Amino acid sequence: MEANTVLSAASGQIDIYSYLDLKEYLHSLHNHIRAKLGRYSYQKFSEDLGLGSNNHSYQLIKGHRNMSPSTCLLIAEALKLELKERHYLSTLAAYARSRHPDTRQKIFEKIYTLRSDSLKSPEPKKQLDFFGDWIHAVVFEIIGLPEFSGDPEWIAARMLSPVGPTRIKRSIELLISLGFVEQDEFGKLKKLKNDVDFGSEIEGVGIVKFHQKMMELARESLTRLDEHERDISGLTLSVSEEMAAEIRSLVANFKNFLLFRVGQCKDPSKVIQLNFQLFSLTRKDST
Repeated sequence: MEANTVLSAASGQIDIYSYLDLKEYLHSLHNHIRAKLGRYSYQKFSEDLGLGSNNHSYQLIKGHRNMSPSTCLLIAEALKLELKERHYLSTLAAYARSRHPDTRQKIFEKIYTLRSDSLKSPEPKKQLDFFGDWIHAVVFEIIGLPEFSGDPEWIAARMLSPVGPTRIKRSIELLISLGFVEQDEFGKLKKLKNDVDFGSEIEGVGIVKFHQKMMELARESLTRLDEHERDISGLTLSVSEEMAAEIRSLVANFKNFLLFRVGQCKDPSKVIQLNFQLFSLTRKDST
């Protein structure tokens, strides 16, 4: 099978818009082709991508090299990507090359817009919209409060961060369209489910944007909220890979326990946000 046929078939099966990490995208392409052919070396992959008979593709997948603009052009041509897909590829490469936080955030916002524009059916677009604005999750929870009023101005008055009634109204409309909330003939709103669950179809770029905003709100709470309205703490630890995996498992179990306990709450009166972050601060010794 010719290289162009192999690559174009793979790029047709692997949706580039589903990726925020170029390494993962290239890794998926390589695995897909190897599964089809039985054997497919990184050297052959590099050659088919127009990078020469070398281990360039391996270096890109392992993160040892960043993708330059000229390499982007070669790969886009080899994969026969459409114009918008090429733009997305080059934007992902710029995101990977950038090191300044402000620049990375600007590029990320561009990635988010490109992903949103690429969605052709309404349901995935609405799911991305849900995570694209943090207030949707808050409004969803507020609707479940016993004293809830369907008036957007009432909701806006309850928010600790300034949010206007018009934005609240748009949020309610989205929640209704997603089937999370319904409005009866008298205009009364009620939740149709206790938890938001999109299954495995959640857009990764949307999740990243949601967590970014929630972490930003957590940072702001250090100086905006009284101590009794927040609880910020953290641990800096030295652990093995096995212990890190165990900690992640413990956190997952704790989250499930919390959901169980909150489900037993009979008189909710406020909405809170509980964030969980675990991330590496150092690299492993490569020797």
